[in-house]
Formats: sequence, C-alpha cells, structure tokens
Amino acid sequence: MKSILVRSLALATLASSISAFAGSPPRKSDNANDPMESNVAQRLDQLEKEVHQLEVKDKLNQDEKQKTNEQEKKKIRQQNEQWEKSLGGIYG
Repeated sequence: MKSILVRSLALATLASSISAFAGSPPRKSDNANDPMESNVAQRLDQLEKEVHQLEVKDKLNQDEKQKTNEQEKKKIRQQNEQWEKSLGGIYG
C-alpha cells in the first residue's frame, strides 16, 4: 500500500511539474502548433488518468483489507466464545 501511495505521489508531482509547462500560453511565433506541446499535453492527460486509476485501486485495496480484517476479527471472536463455552462446560 505504501508503494502505491509513493508511486501516486511521485506521479502527481511529475504531472504537476509537467502541467506548469503545458499550462503556459502558446508563443506568438511560427511554432505555435509545435508537436512537442501537444505531446506534453497528451502525456499529462495520460499521467492524470494513471494517477486516478491508482487512487481508485488503492481505495479498493483498502476496502478489501478492511473487510478481511473485520472477517478475521469476527472469526477470532467466535473462536473465543467457543473456547469460553468449552471452559464453562468443563469447569462450570
């Protein structure tokens, strides 16, 4: 989970640093339709989508872990109750 968080933060940092260049107004020169600018914008969009996907996956993983932990706790409680009943029957 930490690795996903680190990756998403690194990706967000990268995306925000690229957005500073992509967000600048186009120059008034002959190179206003420079393919480099469109590539940067496309890459930025792609990075933003990847960050969103990682956030969604991270949320799903957290939900699954929480459900698993709750199930394990419930199982342990049931085992404890059975153990107490067994001890109560023996030493009653």
